[in-house]
Amino acid sequence: MKRIAICIPTYERWFPEFRRSFQEFYVDAKERFKLAIVEPSGKSALIHLVRDNLAKTALAMNPRPDYIMFIDTDMVVPRGMLDVLLGRDKQIIAGIFHRRGHPYDILAWKWRRDPEDESNQGFPLLAPIEAENLGKEPIKIGACGFGCILIKT
Repeated sequence: MKRIAICIPTYERWFPEFRRSFQEFYVDAKERFKLAIVEPSGKSALIHLVRDNLAKTALAMNPRPDYIMFIDTDMVVPRGMLDVLLGRDKQIIAGIFHRRGHPYDILAWKWRRDPEDESNQGFPLLAPIEAENLGKEPIKIGACGFGCILIKT
């Protein structure tokens, strides 16, 4: 059974839609996976520090999780999402999610050009991903937010 540490970077402020959807997601997923919820300790207001601490806590667990998943509390978590992401067998994979306010952009970007090519000078290297370019298959991206991401350890 795969072990998954679910990191939720918030201090007890779960939006009602997240709470409801996460409970349904959790009840469904715990039948197939060994789940551990990791919540922040301390009181940093800087989200990158909270996420760093969550990752360190998850990686120090014994036994070590096979995956670390980050889910923000402004997400709606669909049942079966974990099965879909794990089924892709990627080192890192993100779900599709949007900015919470206007404009409701997808929080993922693709490379405009090869970042390894030293002849490429200037910015921006990244371009937003448009919803009409998405299908059912994963696409390679250059960057994404951490609202819903699964990382193989």
